Amino acid sequence: MSDFSLDWGLHPGVIALALLCAVVICARRAFPINAPVLGALRVCAFLALGAILLGPSIRSPRENVAGRPSVVLLIDDSLSMCTPDVEGATDQVRRIDSLHELWLEPNALAQLQRRSDLQLALVGEKTRPVSGVRAANSNPEGARSRLASAVREKLLSGDDRSPSHLVLLSDGVDTDDPSGMGLLTAADIALSEGVHVHTATFGDESSARNVAIFLRPDVGTILAGDQVALRARVAQNGFDGWPARVTIRRQPNAELVHQEEIQLGGPIELAIRVRPEARWSGADDLSIVTYEASIESLEGEATYEDNRATAHVQVTRDRIRVALFENRPSWESRFFSASLRADRRVELTTVFGVGRQREIVHRYNPGPAGGGSEERIDSFAERELDDYDVIVLGRGCERWFGGARASALRSFVVDRGGALILLRGNPVEIESPAGSMTDALLLEAAINDLAPVHWVDRDERSARSVVATPEGAVSGLLGGDPWETASALEGMPEMLGATRVDREKGLSVVWLRQRDGVAVGFGADDGAPALAHMQVGRGRVMSVLTSGFWRWAFQPDAFSGRRDLYRAFWGRTVAWLATGGEFLPGQRLSVAVEPTIAAPGDVITVSVRQRYFESGASLPTLSVLTPGGGRLAPALRREDPLSNEFIARFKPEEEGVYEVVSERSAESEAKASARAVTQLVVREDRTEILDVAARRSVMREIARRTGGAILDGLGPESLIEALEQATYDQSPTVRLEPVWDRWWIFTIIVGLLGTEWLLRRREGLL
Repeated sequence: MSDFSLDWGLHPGVIALALLCAVVICARRAFPINAPVLGALRVCAFLALGAILLGPSIRSPRENVAGRPSVVLLIDDSLSMCTPDVEGATDQVRRIDSLHELWLEPNALAQLQRRSDLQLALVGEKTRPVSGVRAANSNPEGARSRLASAVREKLLSGDDRSPSHLVLLSDGVDTDDPSGMGLLTAADIALSEGVHVHTATFGDESSARNVAIFLRPDVGTILAGDQVALRARVAQNGFDGWPARVTIRRQPNAELVHQEEIQLGGPIELAIRVRPEARWSGADDLSIVTYEASIESLEGEATYEDNRATAHVQVTRDRIRVALFENRPSWESRFFSASLRADRRVELTTVFGVGRQREIVHRYNPGPAGGGSEERIDSFAERELDDYDVIVLGRGCERWFGGARASALRSFVVDRGGALILLRGNPVEIESPAGSMTDALLLEAAINDLAPVHWVDRDERSARSVVATPEGAVSGLLGGDPWETASALEGMPEMLGATRVDREKGLSVVWLRQRDGVAVGFGADDGAPALAHMQVGRGRVMSVLTSGFWRWAFQPDAFSGRRDLYRAFWGRTVAWLATGGEFLPGQRLSVAVEPTIAAPGDVITVSVRQRYFESGASLPTLSVLTPGGGRLAPALRREDPLSNEFIARFKPEEEGVYEVVSERSAESEAKASARAVTQLVVREDRTEILDVAARRSVMREIARRTGGAILDGLGPESLIEALEQATYDQSPTVRLEPVWDRWWIFTIIVGLLGTEWLLRRREGLL
């Protein structure tokens, strides 16, 4: 028996406890209850508790109940299953055709359904349950096969239909983890769940040879006249040591941009810096420049469709509008404003406080040939805040943004995609605010939400050098490559002080860190942050956490060729901030697609946003120009009545470059028209066919680990035999059950302690 229960209702232990209590009560009338008797009761209770802590258990044999096994057939219908390398009667046949012939023949499936609870599912980009008829009529269409994910999904579904046997019919090509480790990890999960995984592998283990090229720009949007790095990545299989030619051309006129001979081996990445020459149309301030990378075709490739790749760069000629605020001008703000005044792409407004009542406002307009003009403005209007792309805060800024106006600054970044620079750490001066103490506290609360770090109240005054982190080294803001960044920082003047940082926020990215002594090399992973940024809502926030950064404007003699490093750094940084948000400089309408690279038939989501919310304004229009010259007009709808975002969806059917345009006409002279444009690249995803070698050894190892059968070249009949040999109908399972997990044991312990306490109370021993 698996427990100690008897035929009558009360357990003998409970009866014994009741008898003991009765004896004690009767004995008390004749003999006095002394301390040893009470102590004995307590010792008995503690001994029982100690026995429980030892974890005693008993063997409990239980008969296993035989039943119909639950079987799931996972059928790989991805693109690699189209490979014709399975031996047929007269010629090589496709892997998927061989699978259909062996496993999806109606009579064989019917026999398997009679012997088990059978489920069928197709595995590719997603796992889709199907019937036997639909599975037999399916053709490979998935560009990716996520085999390990499909196995885990079936094992960990948590429903009543979880399988006892899983059959994987595939070539073993898992695009999520081509090494096969993901599949082996899924096999370990199956083993822990007691599920047998049977495998049947289709295809040849020798891989087809292929070469593919991919192209992307470092940034998607730049200012007119700036450079951008195009990164071309070449992947190959089976062509080690072969020479090949990579060519990059600017479309639509196929103008040669770059050509290079390479030797194929492991993954190769080329970085080509280009200066896109935009072609402006009318009054548009945004142009799209398209580049195409190609690698010459090699004899014996599995496909030539992936020998070309396309990328596009958006170029805007709108000026970046920057506003700088500081209550007491400092060397940092003076040198910062001087560097931006020399940048022809920036229109700078400076607002400096003078005393408690006065302020000096200047606006610098750059000229087309490097000159410019300066004008004095009476005062800065708060309503103009949203017309700027970048807001820069020095110290004492509660004078302009304290109190309720702090929320306007937060909305500028989070809701409207603006950029914020904290030029001297914490911009709030609590001890001697220009406004009231309440204004300062409200602004500080808003800044703490936006800043990439948490800082403490006081600054440190110590001389420290700075060194670039890996992220800062590859940013390109201090040079063209990481080693140029490292050489630019060597021997630079030390900082005069630093903002004390309590901790960095989880989403922050640190570009520069502070170090004691001379900074050599790059790749700092410790030290207090000196320059950090973070994406906040739709905008970006950057914080300079050192003082004395302006000293970089004074180059030592060894850097006579780099005297403009400080100016170049801030020019690149401001451009990066202004073009990295949701809206480009001067843009009142934005359009974005997700994903930016898709396959035919994918669902494309188009998001159109207005910079300013206008409840009564008409909806923007949306049009999509297809590669063949056609035009689509997906309907835009507002996601929320109080939102300035509109959504549309469509499915591209042909490969090529699609142009997505959103426009809003001017409803009155007070409201300007707006236009936004982006591009979408549609092409078949051929990642899977880069290496189509069947992973037979991995598939067999999965079966061996889980006690499954290897069914290569076999059909459902062999699976039925394996099911009949399963151990679910064999000898009983012996399980260990804890003895203490019974109600009557706790009743005895409570009874002993309760009786002891009651007797002590009656004898006056408490």
